[in-house]
Amino acid sequence: MMRNLSMNRMKCIIGVFNSNWSSQTGFIFKQQGIVVNSLLRRFATSNPVSTPSIEVVDVTLSNGLENDKSFIATNNKLTLIQSLSKSGIHRIESTRFLHYKIAPQYIDALDIVTKINPLLIDSNSRSIVSAYVPSLAQLQNAIRHKTKSICISISSTSSFSMHNYKTSVDNHLLVLSDLVSFAKDKDVSVRGRIQCALGCPHEGEVDVERVKELIQKLFKMGCYEVCLEDTIGKGSVESVKMLVEGIKAENEIDISRIGMHFKNRSDGLGLLNALTAYESGIRVFEGSIGGIGRSLYDASIYGCLATEDLVWIFEKKGIRTNVNDTTLKQTAEWFCTRTGRTNRSFVAAQSRELESKLMTE
Repeated sequence: MMRNLSMNRMKCIIGVFNSNWSSQTGFIFKQQGIVVNSLLRRFATSNPVSTPSIEVVDVTLSNGLENDKSFIATNNKLTLIQSLSKSGIHRIESTRFLHYKIAPQYIDALDIVTKINPLLIDSNSRSIVSAYVPSLAQLQNAIRHKTKSICISISSTSSFSMHNYKTSVDNHLLVLSDLVSFAKDKDVSVRGRIQCALGCPHEGEVDVERVKELIQKLFKMGCYEVCLEDTIGKGSVESVKMLVEGIKAENEIDISRIGMHFKNRSDGLGLLNALTAYESGIRVFEGSIGGIGRSLYDASIYGCLATEDLVWIFEKKGIRTNVNDTTLKQTAEWFCTRTGRTNRSFVAAQSRELESKLMTE
């Protein structure tokens, strides 16, 4: 597994993406979990016409706030969604329908879903705003307030399922099956997410066939897409490739309907995992503005991959995202400053480094 990444190893990993590696344009890492000094100064581009584009799903206000109990003003959340939409992010997971005593950060879920769609319609936005819904009762509540797109989650392991959902994976599948059936009857689209797809904090490695089985069950229920989450951030280039290639085997699963979620690791491995997933055929990636989020399992993992890092790294390679990276970076800086959060994206770190050099010259 890739604990210590040498420069030669890094070159090998992304050789398929950049045939013009140089010491000035490559990845420069500080090892042993120390903050990355600089990442991807400059990438040789390929032909954007022939290179399949990617889509970024922003989950700042959902997954990004999962382990953050502090409340963000509703108006700031609404402004963020509008700004993301203007930048070209057209799929945004806006909130979670959870009890306010368990997750006070989502106490304004009804306000968000009620107010955001009229705002987006007024701005002629084509963004789809969804919400995480864990139960039938919460789904009914969301639908009453005009929610037309939802996300559901399930764990790949029994231990994590019992810890997070207080039920077995099989029982959880039954609950979700009823939920998705009700959603389809109400013309609500459903996106699935599988947690611990690349490792479990309780059970360790997860069998690819188990993940594949869950994908097929979620598709059979009626999910239009399934996102595989590296919940604890332990995925490696090797394990990512093994997972995606295993899913593609025998052509039983349409890989175009699979997305991936990686963590914002201090050693940059999350971005390498995203590039590896792209090479293997994945075209949908989740991110959060500024890498907002907090891991309960590893201090070297900040949260989700930064949305702006995903856009930056793929655009530099000539892989289209259809996102205005300048607007996106400005949005990230505004939101992190406004809410008192540290912007942990590599893009922001690069900007701070440049500013520091200019000030000392």
